[in-house]
Amino acid sequence: MKETHNLEYKKDVRNDTATIEVDSLEFTRLALKGKNLKYEDLPAENQNLTFSFLEKKFREIASVEVFDDNILKTLSLQDGFNNAAALLSDQNDFPGIDAQNSARISAS
Repeated sequence: MKETHNLEYKKDVRNDTATIEVDSLEFTRLALKGKNLKYEDLPAENQNLTFSFLEKKFREIASVEVFDDNILKTLSLQDGFNNAAALLSDQNDFPGIDAQNSARISAS
């Protein structure tokens, strides 16, 4: 009989008094949580980010006249871009997340 191997990574973790199986995504989330980190706090792969769309929305909605590094710092999006900044940037390439189209849909 030929032995087959499941290539999907699974890990058992304790949940109160039970042991449950988690997939690799949940295991990664738990590992980050154990280090007091969140995915959005990790450094972004792309550090050449621009925020024209975010600036436009800030000007429209919050009546911000000057959109500069101080606003990015206030939003914790400056001093080395993290994944949260990448999500809000013009270069957002996260699958399934399109901030620009979401803003157009919610505005209509």
